[in-house]
Order: sequence, then structure tokens, then C-alpha cells
Amino acid sequence: MSASAFWANKTDSVKLTNSTSPILTELPPKRTATSTKMKKGLVLKPMNNGAVQPPSAATNGKLSWADTEDDDNLPALPGLRKDRAIATLEAAVSQKDARIGDLEAYGGTTALRIEQLEASSTEKDALLSSLDAVVENHLARTSELEYVVKEKNARIFDLEEENKLQSSHVQRLVAQVDEKNCRIAILEKELDTKAAIIRELKTTSDALLPASVSKAEIPKFKAELELAPIDTCEQSEKLEQSGPESDFEVNQIPVLCEIEGASTPVNSSVTSPVIDASDKAKIANGPTFTNTEFPVFVTEETLKAVPPAPAPKKLTFPINWAKYSQKAVQTAMSPAEKKLQLKQHGKDDMSPPTGLAAKMKRDPSAGAPGFNPSLDIRQLPLAKRMAYGNGPEVAIKMGNVKLGSLPKFMLMQCSGKAHKHFSAHPDATSFVLPANSMAIEAAKLHMKWMDEMTYQGRVYSVTLNAGAKHDLKNLQICRAARILGLNNTYIGHFTKQLCDRIRNNDATVELMDLICTLSIPENDPVFDCLANNLATRRARKAAEFDVDAVAKLEAKHPALAKKLATISACLTGRAKQGRSRGSSTRASSSDSRYLVFN
Repeated sequence: MSASAFWANKTDSVKLTNSTSPILTELPPKRTATSTKMKKGLVLKPMNNGAVQPPSAATNGKLSWADTEDDDNLPALPGLRKDRAIATLEAAVSQKDARIGDLEAYGGTTALRIEQLEASSTEKDALLSSLDAVVENHLARTSELEYVVKEKNARIFDLEEENKLQSSHVQRLVAQVDEKNCRIAILEKELDTKAAIIRELKTTSDALLPASVSKAEIPKFKAELELAPIDTCEQSEKLEQSGPESDFEVNQIPVLCEIEGASTPVNSSVTSPVIDASDKAKIANGPTFTNTEFPVFVTEETLKAVPPAPAPKKLTFPINWAKYSQKAVQTAMSPAEKKLQLKQHGKDDMSPPTGLAAKMKRDPSAGAPGFNPSLDIRQLPLAKRMAYGNGPEVAIKMGNVKLGSLPKFMLMQCSGKAHKHFSAHPDATSFVLPANSMAIEAAKLHMKWMDEMTYQGRVYSVTLNAGAKHDLKNLQICRAARILGLNNTYIGHFTKQLCDRIRNNDATVELMDLICTLSIPENDPVFDCLANNLATRRARKAAEFDVDAVAKLEAKHPALAKKLATISACLTGRAKQGRSRGSSTRASSSDSRYLVFN
């Protein structure tokens, strides 16, 4: 600070130079002007009766050693003022340097903290991305579980309805059983009553049968008994037509033969009776009656002797195998006989195991069998199908979600997409499909089928459910099969079942919407069938064609609108060519058969 600037500030204090930080001291108060006139060059000092005035105390509590009071009023010298300003500035610079050092240290700490925060932010971003993937998986799983719950609710509803029907049927059966039990009890009671009556009749007949009947009269009884069943049958029919047991009465029961002259001796030399025409006429009139009320029961002696019937002819095969140089078909041995024969020859049972036993015998180190995409795995015997279960297993993933694992060779045989992938990457251990591209349950259904075909003795196919309420599940099964790349040999019946509904005009708007939503444009015959059917019906202006519904579908699904436009243009061109040739019939028939596949 310059001297002029110092005096311009009118500072009333003087800075001391005995410290690095200047301390301001107050100047002594100004003396009041006196009216005493002084001469030039004279300095008057006041006297206090000869007493010496002590030095005045400074304001900072220290003694002032100035010689006179005037020394205190002298201003600081210019050089002294400059030294003090330099010291002040140096102190300020040192303070600012220290402040700068502190700020630099704080800046380094702040930069390090910023780097730490950036690293933490990167980690949190990665964690957020992983959490987003987990949330997406959970959402997909939740949607699948919701779908499964809906299916189970529908199944529960069907089972409840079926249970009601079965309960009513069981009640009807119980009522019928009770009714039959009552009828059986009544019949048993009637049977016991009739058995008691029969026993009484037998006892009575045995008591009334005379004991003096000789053996010589037995042939005569036989001759009379030959015509006796005629009347007995008539009597039995009458008894069956009669009322209940309570109304049953026995009145005038005919006797099979009349015994006359029981005490008259008979010639024992007679072996057989001689019956003439008059006797036959008498016998034809019916059996004779005696005074008894009960018939004579048939005995062993009165039974009619009939020769046995001839044996029936044996059936023979009408083809002469010797004529065709072939042997007759031998009867197949049972499994037990076959196993016994193998043991007798010292051999084991060579039949392949089935079920889980076959699955446990897989050989992970076995070589690859021959692959033929046109071959239907269902037509092979179990021994050949088991070869596709050997070898390594590969994981099937949909994005980051693992659906399961399958034998690699079986997957390559059934899926053309998998065969192409593993042929290009032989060392690959997984088959990754796009995320959220298909329903998890539908994919697992096809995977279970491929796995079971390697060890199950029976063969079967994955089928679609009947009924409009299963349309969503059926289309998800179709989409999963096409995403997995299964050959058309195994999913051709899916296309036929859905296309038959479309051709028969049984497809609802909801079904058509689902077909468009779940379709795969590059390979979806069901979508192509729907587009061709709609385009043909629109060209023919069919009465059942809903223009508004189709327009809404086109607005919602641009792929369907593009497909319909392409097919309609082709149909229009074909129709014009047919009219130019003069064969409209041929053109219309070709329109009905025309299909466009991209």
C-alpha cells in the first residue's frame, strides 16, 4: 500500500511490526487546542508543581517508552510502512498457499471419491440389469403359472361336472342293486317254498309207490314214459303262467302210469312188450291216471337209453401250405418258455430292457448313430430307439432360462434346427433359443416326448386337446414345436386338425387372432392356411365372410394384411387369365386350389 493510499484511508491506528500478524494500536487522543500563544521555536511543557509525570500507558497494556509525548504522535516512516505492507502481503500469500494446498488435497480426495462412486454406480447398473433379467424371468414364470392355474381350474371344473354325472349314475346303480337285492330275496323265498313243496311231494310219492312192482313191468313203463313228457311240458308251461307262489295249488296231477294187478304174478320170461297199433292209439291219448294225486318220479330204470352224439368235425385251414412251399405258422412261445429255452442253451435273455431300466443303461461315451431326418422315430423298434438315447446330454435354454436337458442324438434326429446347429458346432453343450419365444410348459411337453421315445416300449405322439377352450394351449404347443425345429413328420397332425377347422368355417375370431399372434411367418402352415381361406372367401364374396372382423384382424396384424394382399393379387391375376382364355370354370377351380407360401 502506498503512502498516498495510506493517508487517503485516514487510518487512526498504527500497525506494529513486532509480529507476523499485524496488531493495530490506537493512537493517543488529540490534544485540545489552547489559547496560549507560543513563540516560534519555543516548546512549552506543562509542569505539575515540580512533579514528574509518569509515562502514559499504551492501549495494549504495555508501557510506552517514548521520550516525550510528541514521539507518540509521530507517524510511521515510509520505509517502515512498506515493510509492514510486505509482511502483511506475505502473510496473506502464505495463508492463501496453505488454503490452496488444502483445496488441492480436498480435490484429490474428491476425485478419488468420485472414482469410487463411479465404480459403485457401474456395479449397481450391472446388478440392476441382472435384477431386470430375473424380474423378466419371474414375470414369464408368473404368466406360465397363471396359465397352468387357469388350465387346472378348467380341469377341476370338468372333473366336478364329471363327478356330478358319475355320482348320479352311482345313485342309479345303487337303486338298481337294491331293487335286484329285493327281487333276489323274494325269489330265494319262493325257491325255498317250492323246494319244501317238492320235498313233501317226493315223500308222498315214495310212500304211495307200491313195492310189488316187478322188473318185468319196467319195459312197459318205459314205453309209456316216451309220451309222458308231452303232458309234463304242458303242465310246466301252465305252472309258469300261473300266479305267485301263494296261488300255487296242486290239483289232479296225472300219474305217469297206472299200476293194475299188482298182486298178479307176471311171467319173468317176458323181455319186452309188444305194442300194436291200437295200443299206440291208446297211449297217444295221454298217460293213464290212478287214484293217487301225485305222479311217479322217473327212476334209473325208467330212463331212456340214447346213443351218444357223433363227435363234431374239426376245422382245417383251407390253404395248402405245401403248394406255396411254406411251412405252417408255428405257435409263438410265451416269454417264460423262451427264457427257459435260452437258459437250457446257456444263453441269457437278449430282449432289451424297457422303462427306467433302459434309461439307466444309457452309454454316455457311445458313438452317434446314423441321422435321417425323413425317418420316423416312432416306426423304429425299441433297440434302435435306445441308440439315440446314448451319448452326451445337452441343455436346452430359452434365453437365460434353462428348460431341461435331452440326449443330443435324439434331439438331432427329431429337430432339423438342432441337427444343423450341432453339426456346425460339434463341441456345443447347449441349444439356446430366443428369450420368451414360446411357452415353457409346451416346450417341456415336447422334450418329455423326445426323452421317453428313447426308453419307453410303447410309442405315441403329442396330441392337441379337443374343444375351443383349449385353443390357446394347442397353439402354444404348435409354436413350441416350430421353435424347437421339430420335423413335420411329428407335427403334421397339428396342422391338419387346425386347418380342418379353418376350412369347415369353424374358426372363431378369437382363434384367428391367436393364430396370427402365435404364428411364425417363416414356417407356419396354419397361418398360411388361414390367409388362403380368408382371401378365397373374400374373392368369392361368401355369405359367411365377416368383412368387419377381418378388417380388424388386418389392422391388428400387418403380416396378415400383407399376406392377404399378396394372395388376392395372385387370385385376381389368375381370374383375368382365365377370362381371357374363356374358361371361367377352370379359373375358379384353380382359385380354390391355389396356395401361396412364402
